[in-house]
Amino acid sequence: MIGRHLKICSPWLLVLTVMGAFPWIAAAAPKVESPVVGPGAPVPKLELPEGAVHGLYATTVGRSQSEFIIVHYWSSGARFRSETIISGHPIVTLVNGKDYYTWDRLTGEGYRVKRSSQVVAADETRLRPFGLELQEILEDGGEKIRSETLNGIPVDIYRVTDEAGKRTLWVDAGRMDLPVRLESYSRSTGRTGRLDWLNWNPNLIMSEKFFDLPEGLKLDRFDSYEKFLERLAEGPVAPTPPLFLYLLHDSARESP
Repeated sequence: MIGRHLKICSPWLLVLTVMGAFPWIAAAAPKVESPVVGPGAPVPKLELPEGAVHGLYATTVGRSQSEFIIVHYWSSGARFRSETIISGHPIVTLVNGKDYYTWDRLTGEGYRVKRSSQVVAADETRLRPFGLELQEILEDGGEKIRSETLNGIPVDIYRVTDEAGKRTLWVDAGRMDLPVRLESYSRSTGRTGRLDWLNWNPNLIMSEKFFDLPEGLKLDRFDSYEKFLERLAEGPVAPTPPLFLYLLHDSARESP
């Protein structure tokens, strides 16, 4: 079961859970310290070549006491793609229109699930498909506690404490919606975690086909998230559970 406090923009927390269920999945990555793109004048958008789109890119490095998780994110409008490295396995998540896809690029195993109509409708108003920690903490009752400088970047710090634990978020003070670091504490497990956002690029140009499903990929198909849960009750569905459940099912922030 995926609980409410596997927060919507921290798939690495879910990955750590998956690693516990599948012990052969274990990752290690070097500590990376790099600021996000600093504040400044907007970069003019260049004329796009045929078949290209403007996009957004970022990287996260997630750390707990013993694990490191690296995730790459790309988006263009509501279209979304990520690659989560788990023990050398690049797990791809693709969201494009009415479908949510997950597959392992090494084995080809994966699935496609039809997204709920509420989540598809929310694509029209969602700021972007990822990096929404500030909005989430504010919705959960968090508030600004102080300002400081982190890695040379002026940041504002927000915190929320509740029955599940504590989350502290650093955001770029020049661009208030961009997360820089998230630290979390779980009361139920006593575990702490840290998520660093790196390499923000808001002016990436990429092929529109980057958000298309590769040809020849054979995936298990589920007509709804409920159908996926029915299959999951019978045993694990390769390669992982959905890492970005909020982009698949409208009640993702509640336990199903």
